[in-house]
Amino acid sequence: MKCASEHSAEFVGEFAQLAAALASIDVVIAQLRLDYSTFGCWSLVATKREEAVRIVYDGRESYVTTEVSPIRKFSFPNEWVHVETKGIDNRNSEALAYAESFLKKRFTV
Repeated sequence: MKCASEHSAEFVGEFAQLAAALASIDVVIAQLRLDYSTFGCWSLVATKREEAVRIVYDGRESYVTTEVSPIRKFSFPNEWVHVETKGIDNRNSEALAYAESFLKKRFTV
């Protein structure tokens, strides 16, 4: 049986794998916040060219929120527009799989 430290290491490792997968399509993980101790909540901002996507997973309430913003010259994204909020279960990394799928679709079109 795995201990908490092993689960925590796997949690962080999944995001390293996501960053590597997105790098293959030239997407930058500009911000990443992980909170293993609070139901596995996390948020990230991914960017490519003039657009940013922010995805926030609330592990306690089991929902993910996605927003997009243009990136203006000399400015970090600050014009967030809500795309969707949906219930999702993180027990099998569904939230992370959703994030990867959304980002790949958004940034390869």
